[in-house]
Amino acid sequence: MQALAQDTQPSRPPSAYAEGLRTELRTLWRNILLKRAPHVASWVEAKPLPSIPTGQAAIPYLQAMSIWFQLLRIIDENAEVRNRRQIETQKGAQAVEGGFAEVLSDLNLSVGETDKLAGSLMTGPTLTAHPTEAKRVTVLEIHRRIYRILVSLEAQRWTPIERSTLLNDLEGEIDLLWMTGELRLSRPSLRDEIEWGLQFFRDAIFNAVPQVIDRFDHACLQVLGQTLNETPNIRFHSWIGGDRDGNPNVTSEMTKLALQRGRETAIDLYCQALDKAAQKLSISALILPLPEPHGERLQAIINRAPKNDRNPNEPFRQVLNAIRQRLTNAGYQHISQFECDLDALDDALCAVNADILTRRHIRPLRRAATVFGLRTTTLDIRQNSTVTTSVLAEIWSAFEPAPEYGTPEWSTRLRTELADQNLQYPQRDGLSDQAQELLALLALVHAVRTGPDPKAVGPFILSMTRSADDILGVYLLARYAGFGSETLDISVVPLFETIGDLRNASAILLDVLDVPLARRSLKSGGNVIEVMLGYSDSGKDGGYFCSTWELDRAQRRIVTALASQGFRAAFFHGRGGSVSRGGAPTGRAIAAQPRGTIAGR
Repeated sequence: MQALAQDTQPSRPPSAYAEGLRTELRTLWRNILLKRAPHVASWVEAKPLPSIPTGQAAIPYLQAMSIWFQLLRIIDENAEVRNRRQIETQKGAQAVEGGFAEVLSDLNLSVGETDKLAGSLMTGPTLTAHPTEAKRVTVLEIHRRIYRILVSLEAQRWTPIERSTLLNDLEGEIDLLWMTGELRLSRPSLRDEIEWGLQFFRDAIFNAVPQVIDRFDHACLQVLGQTLNETPNIRFHSWIGGDRDGNPNVTSEMTKLALQRGRETAIDLYCQALDKAAQKLSISALILPLPEPHGERLQAIINRAPKNDRNPNEPFRQVLNAIRQRLTNAGYQHISQFECDLDALDDALCAVNADILTRRHIRPLRRAATVFGLRTTTLDIRQNSTVTTSVLAEIWSAFEPAPEYGTPEWSTRLRTELADQNLQYPQRDGLSDQAQELLALLALVHAVRTGPDPKAVGPFILSMTRSADDILGVYLLARYAGFGSETLDISVVPLFETIGDLRNASAILLDVLDVPLARRSLKSGGNVIEVMLGYSDSGKDGGYFCSTWELDRAQRRIVTALASQGFRAAFFHGRGGSVSRGGAPTGRAIAAQPRGTIAGR
């Protein structure tokens, strides 16, 4: 176990380190095969590799190779992270390709220019429960434990017995991979998919994001000589529980469940962080009295807690406990109140010259609150335009015969009702299940938008948007669901998927802006109009090269058209996976977009 049992020297090439890991993990993997499937162990050593049996007899062979490829991915990830650390240690942070320090150095901007640029940046990675993703949460947890053991084995501090224990743990985890069913044998329920998506935040993302922001601050300090007032805006989105396009299992009740589990997960993670901070911040007011007004601010937070007699004379622990109680008892009426309490803690620690403590224990939590709110992710809603137009026609038919979709009469009635201050609302009892479900969904969106964390629900993404009437129809349905009449606090994001729709996209958006209610609503949202671009379907419609060309042209035309009306475009790129679906390294994909179409969003 030389590659694992001894720490490699800094001068050792990363490729050699990775090759050493591959050799040693292959030994552990083969040990498991000898124990669990000796015939497979003999097969993997044969040269050339014989054909595997067919039918059920193939399962152990496929399982063995699947586990090996999983281990290779973990090895490569560990080696790459180690390589980046070595480069930073030996050559400085600016030598790390794609790192914050390198990018800031290449930009060569002033502090003010960089601060303005950072404040304008916004990125929203989106989780989806793709049907090709079948790994269980249990398997993902085993992967995480294997990675952590590899990280531990890099250290020199272990005694031979301790190191042997770690190696045994590593072999045990590989054995668990064999004994644990890697794939779901039945289609996962929507509840399973919701938990699968949240698991990534529990395992890594929640703790990683504040660290990323901290690295950004360090890079600014190194390159610019000071930190910035602004940091890039990150907000994670999810379609799991919100995407009902073609999936009848995603009902308004399941969307409500997804929102609830996102909120509960965020609160659980905050409580863990608060508990850890409370263990550390044992500052006594008898030894270090708090200056005013910080003492009064903290006492006000403590007084709001129903149980505040613990840790007398330790105000920071009392405040952390009070915040925890308020979180778990739904005491925060708005996310800003939670952020305000954390700011009070941060300010008080700085007031007693405990900057190091607040940077370590409070500021990461405060940054997490900015990113994750009381939601973990922003849940996007997606529905097909055929459903929304069908429901709209049904509602109209309850009053009088509905005009035919796509006719001038349809467009006229749509715009007339959007402008009507005394809109007649439908009786839901007489509507179909589909219509009642859509109105219930929109009512849920409205309730969340006026709740403790309005960002818990994201845009209403309209698949197969073909005309301005499709978008305006969702606005009218929102009015039927109780959104009001002056401005509608709902973002309708058209998804242009076919070649023809991409070509018409800019004209469609201009038609929407001609409707006063739509323009007012979009203006109240910050003069930014989000547009989603379909990579997979446009590729199927026109082929890869035609799709790429039309996506480029559509973005340029949309930016120009919206700018003429005083609006900016924000593009949601429906890309990922293979090249045919728009897949590519994210940084390169962003850099490859048409000039002037990104604008930081």
